[in-house]
Amino acid sequence: MGTDDARAHNNLGVSLAGVGRSEEAIAQYRQALALKPNYPEAHDNLGNALASAGRPDEAIGQYRQALEEDPASADAHNNLGAVLMDKGTCPTPSGSSRPRSRSARITRRRTITSPAP
Repeated sequence: MGTDDARAHNNLGVSLAGVGRSEEAIAQYRQALALKPNYPEAHDNLGNALASAGRPDEAIGQYRQALEEDPASADAHNNLGAVLMDKGTCPTPSGSSRPRSRSARITRRRTITSPAP
């Protein structure tokens, strides 16, 4: 079992999440991370699935882990900020008219990874 197996579980999670099977997707992302704990895309995808399942505190932890692995991940930064704003724990400028709907801000792109050449 290796990196390709982790990718396969991540990709299966993406497919399951795409058809609304969130709990099964969460299980696949967790399996990918069991095989490759430092897999930022799987952490980000797991965060998205957890946020969609109404589990924002768990999602925040996954986004933070994704950022530890890949500090430049724009998706993880965006998704973390969206969940924090929804929880009311991220300051916004006074008088801001930013959207409050998480679905309007979470990066919907889920990362499907392919084997390295």
